[in-house]
Amino acid sequence: QDMQWKAVAEEFNNIDRYRAEIEDLKLLIDSVNKQQRKAEVEVRLRNGHPHLEKVQAEALNLTAAIANQESSLEELQQSKMDTSMLLELENWYQQAENIDSQKQSLANKLISLQQEIASLEALFVEHGLSTQSWETDLDEQESSLRSAQQTLQQQETQLKVQLKLSEFADNLHDGEACPLCGSLSHPHPMGMENLSELENEILQKFESLNGELKTLHAKRKVITRQATSLLDKQQQCLELQGALDHQEKQQQEHINSFLWPNFSADNKDAFSSYKDENKHKEEAIKSAELALKNVRQELQDKLARIDKYKATLKEFEQEIAVLSGILRQNEGQLRLLNAADYMAIPASKLQERKDFLEESIQQIDATYKLLTDSINQLNNQLAEVIGKRGAAKEQFQQIIQQLSSRQAEVAALLNEHNYNDIVEVQTVLNKNIDVPAMQKIIQEFQVELQITQTKIADLQLKTQQDNFSTAIYEKKTA
Repeated sequence: QDMQWKAVAEEFNNIDRYRAEIEDLKLLIDSVNKQQRKAEVEVRLRNGHPHLEKVQAEALNLTAAIANQESSLEELQQSKMDTSMLLELENWYQQAENIDSQKQSLANKLISLQQEIASLEALFVEHGLSTQSWETDLDEQESSLRSAQQTLQQQETQLKVQLKLSEFADNLHDGEACPLCGSLSHPHPMGMENLSELENEILQKFESLNGELKTLHAKRKVITRQATSLLDKQQQCLELQGALDHQEKQQQEHINSFLWPNFSADNKDAFSSYKDENKHKEEAIKSAELALKNVRQELQDKLARIDKYKATLKEFEQEIAVLSGILRQNEGQLRLLNAADYMAIPASKLQERKDFLEESIQQIDATYKLLTDSINQLNNQLAEVIGKRGAAKEQFQQIIQQLSSRQAEVAALLNEHNYNDIVEVQTVLNKNIDVPAMQKIIQEFQVELQITQTKIADLQLKTQQDNFSTAIYEKKTA
């Protein structure tokens, strides 16, 4: 244990150096990583400048291209025709087309109405009527039919009278007076044969006249409807004609409002060519504007990339400056190691050395703690033994004192009772006295005496075997 303690003590004396080396290794590991990062950033910085210069050159080319496209666009816009005049002229043609369309529509409606009127007038002709006097004609026809009916009615009345007379004639007898004339002679009585035929003929004619009147009434209804429709259509025709005249007047006024000498009010071809040409120019302008917008957007992208490259390169320069400062600071904080001797060593190797030292320190600390705990335990045990030894000595002294006191008491008692020694006392005790009680007392005393003597012998033996030295203890724990 002493050899182990010496080995640990030697390593423990170097523990501060190990810790200082660990701190240096931490700085060196950080410096190696920072140096590697610095080298990477310097490479990216060197490679970034050509990219920046390339994008800047592309931005200059785009700026020149934008200037050329803007000039071309301006020329196109200046050569573009007057849009407002084009819109006014197109509006004029549109109004002219609307007026002509309305006029044509009115003319078509008028023609259609005229055809319908002609058809209605033809119906009047078919019925043998005039469109002006059809009512008079129909009234005359009805009057004629009704006059014929009256004539037939008169004939029918006369015929009925004759038939009545004929009945009287059939009832006449010679020698009897006639009820009408009172004559007794009846040489030529009236016959009934012809009268019946006449009556049938009159009835047939009357029925025929009634049929003609019914037909005439139906015809009147039809003609009345046709006449009403004809009047309505004639009125519509007059209105359409008035609207058509108004449209023609409006068309003429619109033609008189034509103020563009380079174009024709009757022919739209020149305007259409003008419009198509202007449309092509507008499309060319839109295409040029779109191309210009795309180039400007591309320029904005390039400028944004330039700003980004500049910011990145500036960040690289700042990072290099910061890394250089950290490297100088780390080098200045080294206590044991020289930075130049370790900068070429990989950080992983330095990390391995650092981990080894940290593990060694942990082992030294653990061993030192274990030995310290062991020493403390031995010290505690030694203190316990010393305490027990002192207690045994004190107990031994107390027992010696008790023994001496008891011996003195026994001697005094022997002397007081005139006994020469203890044998005489035992002889007395063997007499008729309370022997068991006395024996018990004596036995207990003997047992206690033997125990005390045994403890004294053990303490003397331990004292002889124990080579404890306070000087040696202090040296070991120094």
